[in-house]
Amino acid sequence: MSNVPTARKFPWVSTMIAILLGLVFLGFFYLAVSNEPDYMPSQQKKKQAEAELAMPASHGNMSAEEHAKLATEAAKTESTSHAGH
Repeated sequence: MSNVPTARKFPWVSTMIAILLGLVFLGFFYLAVSNEPDYMPSQQKKKQAEAELAMPASHGNMSAEEHAKLATEAAKTESTSHAGH
């Protein structure tokens, strides 16, 4: 008689373990599908668009030397434009 309760309990335990493992797998699967990695084309386009918005249009793709030259020219024009006032 003692074997009867354990025989009835075993299918429920194995069913619950299978359901739990299935839910864990589906949870990981959902997380993997919902997050697009950085190397996907859509993410690269988003980052490129954000970078273009953050960078001023006048400074485009300039080197450090060009930035320095631009800064010195701006300083010269400011000093000469205010000299007459």
